[in-house]
This record gives sequence, C-alpha cells and structure tokens, in this order.
Amino acid sequence: MTKEEKDRVNKCVKQIAHGDINAFDDLYNTMHDVLFCFLKIYESDYDKINDIINDTFKIVIDKASEKMFFVNCSSWIIQIAKMVRLNYNKKRVDYVVVDELPENIMMTMPQDDTVLDLKESIKLLPKRDQQILYLVYYCHLKYKEVQVILNISKSTVDRSIKYSLSFIKEKLHEEQ
Repeated sequence: MTKEEKDRVNKCVKQIAHGDINAFDDLYNTMHDVLFCFLKIYESDYDKINDIINDTFKIVIDKASEKMFFVNCSSWIIQIAKMVRLNYNKKRVDYVVVDELPENIMMTMPQDDTVLDLKESIKLLPKRDQQILYLVYYCHLKYKEVQVILNISKSTVDRSIKYSLSFIKEKLHEEQ
C-alpha cells in the first residue's frame, strides 16, 4: 500500500469511529483488494475469501469507536482478517470429512495409488491427526496457525504430520 492509501484508511477509520458511516465505502474500496490478495495466499475458495472480508469489515465498524489512535489502521484491519480466517477454520475443524481432502495431499504419495485407498487410509487415523492433515493440506494453514486453532504445540503438529504420512504410506503399501 502507498502512504496515501494508508493515510486514507486511517482517515476513514477515524471518520467511522466518529459516526460517519459514509466513510465505509471509501474504506471498503481501499482495503478490499489488499485483503483479497492477502487472503488468497492462504485460501483458494473465493466465496470463503469474500465471507472473511465481509466479516472483517463488520468487526472494523463495530470496533472503530474503541480505537484511540488512528495510525496503522491498515495493519489493524489485516490482523482482524487474519483472526477471522483462523476462527472460520477453527469452526470447520470439528467437521472434518475425509472425502473433502484435496488431491494435493497425494503429492507426498506414490502416483500409482488410488484416491479411494488414500481416503480409506486417512479414515483409519485418529481424529486429531485427520484434523491436522485437513488444516495443513486442505486449509493451507501454517503449523503455527494449526497450533493456535487446536491449542497444541507446533512440535505436536509436526509429529502428527510425519506420523500420518508414514502411516498412510504404510497402509497403501499393505494394500498392494
């Protein structure tokens, strides 16, 4: 973002904080593309990205009046979007469905194995390991983000991924 855009964001947030809701359009137009580009790094579903952006702006409107200093508002908004994204994924983690797992999980497997065998192998994993696989490979979260969502250590995430991939490879080789 340019300095002018950052200043405009700061001004808009200040106006919103003082009750001028008309400043919202300018804020939305200025920050939407920035948020979209940021979220596109982590999310592939454009509808989900837009939902996160909309929820972010709802929070910005609600919290603007609590803001005391109107500097670095663009960073503040990006942090809100990051929090909304993590909360969105946190809600979904309890509903992990192995059939939703993407094909990029196959990249660590031999190419001649079938997707059906892969899904059956994943279903044999403990639920926590399935959730970690889902968050890392489907939601494209970093280990640190998975740590926050599941309230576990980063090394637990790493061990789970290594264990899960080893387990899946072993099961796939057994079936051959």
